[in-house]
Amino acid sequence: GNNSASKTNGGVTVDYSYGTSMALANGDDEIVLADSSKLGTIYDEIAYDDGATFPDGSGASAQLNDDTWDAGDNDDGSNWCLGTASYGDGDLGTPGADNAVCKAATFNLGHDTALGETSGHAANFWLGSKLVVTSPVTLDKFGLIALSSGQKVKMALYSDASGAPGALIAETSAHTLASARLEMDVTDVRLAAGTYYIMAIYDSTAKISYTTSTSATVWYKSYTFSSSAPAPFGSASTYTGQEFAYYLVVY
Repeated sequence: GNNSASKTNGGVTVDYSYGTSMALANGDDEIVLADSSKLGTIYDEIAYDDGATFPDGSGASAQLNDDTWDAGDNDDGSNWCLGTASYGDGDLGTPGADNAVCKAATFNLGHDTALGETSGHAANFWLGSKLVVTSPVTLDKFGLIALSSGQKVKMALYSDASGAPGALIAETSAHTLASARLEMDVTDVRLAAGTYYIMAIYDSTAKISYTTSTSATVWYKSYTFSSSAPAPFGSASTYTGQEFAYYLVVY
Protein backbone atom coordinates (compact mmCIF):
# COMPACT_ATOMS: atom_id res chain seq x y z
CA GLY A 1 0.00 0.00 0.00
CA ASN A 2 1.02 3.64 -0.13
CA ASN A 3 0.98 3.98 3.66
CA SER A 4 2.51 1.56 6.18
CA ALA A 5 0.98 3.20 9.28
CA SER A 6 -1.95 1.05 10.37
CA LYS A 7 -3.41 3.90 12.43
CA THR A 8 -3.99 5.96 9.30
CA ASN A 9 -4.20 3.43 6.44
CA GLY A 10 -7.44 1.74 7.46
CA GLY A 11 -5.97 -0.62 10.02
CA VAL A 12 -4.00 -2.98 7.78
CA THR A 13 -0.42 -4.24 8.00
CA VAL A 14 1.29 -3.90 4.60
CA ASP A 15 4.31 -5.89 3.42
CA TYR A 16 5.65 -2.99 1.36
CA SER A 17 4.87 0.70 1.18
CA TYR A 18 5.37 2.27 -2.23
CA GLY A 19 4.63 5.76 -0.91
CA THR A 20 4.26 8.35 -3.64
CA SER A 21 6.11 6.36 -6.30
CA MET A 22 2.78 5.07 -7.65
CA ALA A 23 -0.73 6.48 -7.58
CA LEU A 24 -3.90 4.56 -8.41
CA ALA A 25 -6.92 6.54 -9.52
CA ASN A 26 -10.33 5.74 -8.09
CA GLY A 27 -11.82 6.01 -11.58
CA ASP A 28 -10.04 4.33 -14.47
CA ASP A 29 -6.34 3.46 -14.46
CA GLU A 30 -3.78 0.80 -15.33
CA ILE A 31 -1.43 -1.45 -13.37
CA VAL A 32 1.58 -2.73 -15.31
CA LEU A 33 4.14 -5.33 -14.22
CA ALA A 34 7.33 -4.72 -16.23
CA ASP A 35 11.09 -5.21 -16.05
CA SER A 36 12.84 -1.92 -16.74
CA SER A 37 16.20 -3.70 -17.11
CA LYS A 38 14.90 -5.61 -20.13
CA LEU A 39 13.83 -2.74 -22.35
CA GLY A 40 10.59 -2.38 -20.47
CA THR A 41 9.45 -5.98 -20.97
CA ILE A 42 5.80 -6.19 -19.82
CA TYR A 43 4.85 -9.39 -18.04
CA ASP A 44 1.27 -8.49 -17.24
CA GLU A 45 -1.06 -5.51 -17.13
CA ILE A 46 -4.67 -4.69 -16.39
CA ALA A 47 -6.76 -1.60 -17.12
CA TYR A 48 -9.75 -0.98 -14.88
CA ASP A 49 -12.49 1.31 -16.13
CA ASP A 50 -14.49 3.06 -13.39
CA GLY A 51 -17.18 0.40 -13.27
CA ALA A 52 -17.88 0.01 -16.98
CA THR A 53 -16.75 -3.64 -17.02
CA PHE A 54 -14.66 -3.94 -13.83
CA PRO A 55 -16.27 -3.81 -10.36
CA ASP A 56 -16.18 -0.40 -8.72
CA GLY A 57 -17.24 0.11 -5.11
CA SER A 58 -16.67 2.47 -2.20
CA GLY A 59 -14.51 1.09 0.63
CA ALA A 60 -14.13 -2.31 -1.06
CA SER A 61 -11.19 -3.79 -2.92
CA ALA A 62 -11.47 -5.25 -6.40
CA GLN A 63 -10.31 -8.86 -6.23
CA LEU A 64 -9.48 -11.39 -8.92
CA ASN A 65 -11.44 -14.62 -8.71
CA ASP A 66 -9.24 -17.30 -7.22
CA ASP A 67 -9.42 -19.61 -10.25
CA THR A 68 -8.55 -17.02 -12.94
CA TRP A 69 -4.90 -16.26 -12.32
CA ASP A 70 -3.38 -16.12 -15.81
CA ALA A 71 -2.45 -12.97 -17.69
CA GLY A 72 -5.37 -13.29 -20.08
CA ASP A 73 -8.13 -13.99 -17.57
CA ASN A 74 -7.22 -11.02 -15.40
CA ASP A 75 -7.94 -8.65 -18.31
CA ASP A 76 -11.62 -9.61 -18.16
CA GLY A 77 -13.60 -7.50 -15.69
CA SER A 78 -16.13 -10.30 -15.20
CA ASN A 79 -13.39 -12.30 -13.43
CA TRP A 80 -13.15 -9.63 -10.74
CA CYS A 81 -15.53 -8.81 -7.90
CA LEU A 82 -15.72 -6.57 -4.86
CA GLY A 83 -14.32 -7.74 -1.54
CA THR A 84 -16.89 -8.68 1.09
CA ALA A 85 -14.78 -9.62 4.13
CA SER A 86 -14.36 -6.81 6.66
CA TYR A 87 -10.85 -5.99 7.90
CA GLY A 88 -9.05 -3.30 9.90
CA ASP A 89 -11.26 -0.26 10.39
CA GLY A 90 -14.16 -1.69 8.38
CA ASP A 91 -13.14 -1.65 4.72
CA LEU A 92 -13.80 -4.79 2.66
CA GLY A 93 -11.14 -7.09 1.20
CA THR A 94 -8.53 -9.69 2.12
CA PRO A 95 -5.15 -7.91 2.45
CA GLY A 96 -2.36 -10.40 3.15
CA ALA A 97 -4.64 -13.38 2.53
CA ASP A 98 -6.04 -15.36 -0.40
CA ASN A 99 -8.72 -13.73 -2.49
CA ALA A 100 -12.24 -14.93 -1.78
CA VAL A 101 -14.25 -16.73 -4.46
CA CYS A 102 -16.24 -14.37 -6.68
CA LYS A 103 -19.77 -15.73 -6.57
CA ALA A 104 -21.75 -15.93 -9.77
CA ALA A 105 -25.50 -15.44 -9.73
CA THR A 106 -27.15 -18.10 -7.59
CA PHE A 107 -29.90 -20.48 -8.66
CA ASN A 108 -31.85 -23.26 -6.95
CA LEU A 109 -31.73 -27.03 -7.35
CA GLY A 110 -34.66 -29.02 -6.02
CA HIS A 111 -38.22 -28.05 -5.05
CA ASP A 112 -38.15 -24.30 -4.37
CA THR A 113 -41.89 -23.57 -4.70
CA ALA A 114 -44.85 -24.61 -2.57
CA LEU A 115 -46.01 -28.11 -3.54
CA GLY A 116 -49.65 -27.97 -2.43
CA GLU A 117 -49.77 -30.41 0.50
CA THR A 118 -48.81 -30.14 4.19
CA SER A 119 -46.71 -32.76 5.96
CA GLY A 120 -46.44 -33.54 9.64
CA HIS A 121 -42.74 -34.23 10.10
CA ALA A 122 -42.11 -36.01 13.40
CA ALA A 123 -39.25 -34.92 15.62
CA ASN A 124 -35.85 -36.62 15.72
CA PHE A 125 -35.76 -38.19 12.27
CA TRP A 126 -33.30 -37.38 9.50
CA LEU A 127 -35.51 -37.63 6.44
CA GLY A 128 -35.16 -36.57 2.82
CA SER A 129 -34.88 -37.33 -0.86
CA LYS A 130 -32.50 -37.82 -3.75
CA LEU A 131 -31.23 -34.78 -5.67
CA VAL A 132 -29.36 -35.10 -8.97
CA VAL A 133 -26.76 -32.41 -9.81
CA THR A 134 -26.19 -32.45 -13.57
CA SER A 135 -23.08 -30.22 -13.72
CA PRO A 136 -20.51 -28.97 -11.17
CA VAL A 137 -21.79 -26.20 -8.87
CA THR A 138 -20.90 -24.62 -5.55
CA LEU A 139 -23.30 -25.04 -2.63
CA ASP A 140 -24.14 -21.71 -0.97
CA LYS A 141 -27.26 -22.37 1.12
CA PHE A 142 -29.92 -24.94 1.99
CA GLY A 143 -33.58 -24.02 1.58
CA LEU A 144 -37.04 -25.29 2.45
CA ILE A 145 -40.64 -24.07 2.54
CA ALA A 146 -42.19 -24.37 6.01
CA LEU A 147 -45.91 -24.23 6.82
CA SER A 148 -45.53 -23.98 10.60
CA SER A 149 -43.60 -21.78 13.01
CA GLY A 150 -41.40 -22.15 16.06
CA GLN A 151 -39.87 -25.56 15.41
CA LYS A 152 -36.13 -25.87 14.90
CA VAL A 153 -34.61 -27.51 11.83
CA LYS A 154 -31.21 -28.62 10.61
CA MET A 155 -30.43 -29.70 7.05
CA ALA A 156 -27.62 -31.79 5.58
CA LEU A 157 -26.38 -33.03 2.22
CA TYR A 158 -24.99 -36.51 1.63
CA SER A 159 -23.20 -38.17 -1.26
CA ASP A 160 -24.48 -41.37 -2.83
CA ALA A 161 -23.33 -44.73 -1.48
CA SER A 162 -24.75 -47.56 -3.58
CA GLY A 163 -28.17 -45.96 -3.85
CA ALA A 164 -28.47 -44.53 -0.33
CA PRO A 165 -27.14 -41.55 1.66
CA GLY A 166 -23.41 -41.96 2.31
CA ALA A 167 -20.73 -39.43 3.25
CA LEU A 168 -21.72 -36.12 4.85
CA ILE A 169 -20.98 -33.20 2.51
CA ALA A 170 -22.40 -30.22 4.42
CA GLU A 171 -24.75 -29.46 7.31
CA THR A 172 -26.42 -26.35 8.71
CA SER A 173 -26.70 -25.17 12.26
CA ALA A 174 -30.16 -25.16 13.88
CA HIS A 175 -32.63 -22.55 12.59
CA THR A 176 -36.20 -21.69 13.62
CA LEU A 177 -39.10 -22.12 11.19
CA ALA A 178 -41.41 -19.17 10.52
CA SER A 179 -44.13 -20.57 8.21
CA ALA A 180 -42.30 -19.28 5.14
CA ARG A 181 -39.32 -19.91 2.93
CA LEU A 182 -36.19 -20.47 5.00
CA GLU A 183 -32.66 -20.39 3.55
CA MET A 184 -29.69 -21.41 5.70
CA ASP A 185 -26.13 -20.41 4.87
CA VAL A 186 -23.24 -22.88 5.02
CA THR A 187 -19.55 -22.76 4.20
CA ASP A 188 -19.40 -22.96 0.41
CA VAL A 189 -18.70 -26.47 -0.91
CA ARG A 190 -17.93 -27.46 -4.50
CA LEU A 191 -20.23 -30.23 -5.74
CA ALA A 192 -19.33 -32.47 -8.65
CA ALA A 193 -22.07 -33.68 -10.97
CA GLY A 194 -23.75 -36.69 -9.42
CA THR A 195 -26.42 -37.99 -7.05
CA TYR A 196 -26.89 -36.49 -3.59
CA TYR A 197 -29.42 -36.71 -0.76
CA ILE A 198 -30.91 -33.57 0.82
CA MET A 199 -32.08 -34.29 4.36
CA ALA A 200 -33.65 -32.43 7.29
CA ILE A 201 -34.37 -33.07 10.98
CA TYR A 202 -36.74 -31.23 13.37
CA ASP A 203 -36.84 -30.83 17.15
CA SER A 204 -40.65 -31.11 17.28
CA THR A 205 -43.48 -31.91 14.86
CA ALA A 206 -43.22 -29.52 11.90
CA LYS A 207 -45.36 -28.82 8.85
CA ILE A 208 -43.50 -28.73 5.54
CA SER A 209 -44.75 -28.25 1.99
CA TYR A 210 -44.76 -31.50 0.01
CA THR A 211 -46.43 -33.33 -2.86
CA THR A 212 -47.54 -36.93 -3.23
CA SER A 213 -45.46 -38.85 -5.75
CA THR A 214 -45.77 -42.61 -6.06
CA SER A 215 -42.34 -42.83 -7.70
CA ALA A 216 -40.44 -40.82 -5.08
CA THR A 217 -38.34 -42.62 -2.46
CA VAL A 218 -37.75 -41.11 0.98
CA TRP A 219 -34.73 -42.13 3.09
CA TYR A 220 -34.86 -41.71 6.86
CA LYS A 221 -33.40 -42.74 10.21
CA SER A 222 -34.19 -42.07 13.86
CA TYR A 223 -31.70 -39.65 15.38
CA THR A 224 -31.36 -37.12 18.20
CA PHE A 225 -31.88 -33.55 16.99
CA SER A 226 -29.22 -32.07 19.29
CA SER A 227 -26.49 -34.34 17.89
CA SER A 228 -24.35 -33.45 14.89
CA ALA A 229 -25.48 -34.99 11.61
CA PRO A 230 -24.38 -38.62 11.24
CA ALA A 231 -21.15 -38.96 9.24
CA PRO A 232 -21.53 -41.17 7.32
CA PHE A 233 -25.31 -41.48 7.27
CA GLY A 234 -25.27 -45.18 8.01
CA SER A 235 -28.19 -47.57 7.82
CA ALA A 236 -31.33 -45.95 6.37
CA SER A 237 -34.94 -47.03 6.02
CA THR A 238 -37.10 -46.06 3.03
CA TYR A 239 -40.67 -45.54 1.94
CA THR A 240 -42.26 -44.14 -1.21
CA GLY A 241 -44.82 -41.45 -1.89
CA GLN A 242 -43.55 -37.97 -0.95
CA GLU A 243 -41.37 -35.16 -2.34
CA PHE A 244 -40.58 -32.27 0.01
CA ALA A 245 -39.99 -28.59 -0.70
CA TYR A 246 -36.27 -28.87 -0.04
CA TYR A 247 -33.66 -27.26 -2.28
CA LEU A 248 -30.07 -26.08 -2.57
CA VAL A 249 -28.98 -22.55 -3.44
CA VAL A 250 -25.93 -22.89 -5.68
CA TYR A 251 -23.77 -20.95 -8.11
